[in-house]
Amino acid sequence: MEETTPEKFETPLALLKDFLTLQEERVHTYQRFDENLKNFLADHNEAEYLRHVRNTTSAFQSLSEEIIEIRRKLEAKGHRREGELIGQLQDQEREKLRLTVGIHQLKTRGVRTPGDEEQMHAHLSELGGIIDTIGDLVDEIRELKNAEQERNPPKAHPADDS
Repeated sequence: MEETTPEKFETPLALLKDFLTLQEERVHTYQRFDENLKNFLADHNEAEYLRHVRNTTSAFQSLSEEIIEIRRKLEAKGHRREGELIGQLQDQEREKLRLTVGIHQLKTRGVRTPGDEEQMHAHLSELGGIIDTIGDLVDEIRELKNAEQERNPPKAHPADDS
């Protein structure tokens, strides 16, 4: 997402909408990441899978940087609660990615031992809780965005009389 508006014109509402768009992009990135793992498990094309892993890592890094910038801008505009929630969400997303990578590693090498099975179960269980927490944080941010939108509804443009 390229910055097209000078910072002074970025309203908190626009920043929150941008955040939610980026969060949706992150969801789609996870979906592609999991799809690439499924493809690798079917075709064992390691070079292709590793290429996808590099692209996915880059995409997650870019999304994270953009979200951190939105957080910074919101906090600079006095929207500390929104910034705090985004910070909490970023922490949860970092842990979600760590667990997802661990799950991918177990699946690519194969779950071979009872220890691997226990680790897989632990990762999946922890991941479920993190996904729930992320959903709750996104819902709270969405509620704050809706409240901001109610306080500052879009201004109607006068009809063009020409």
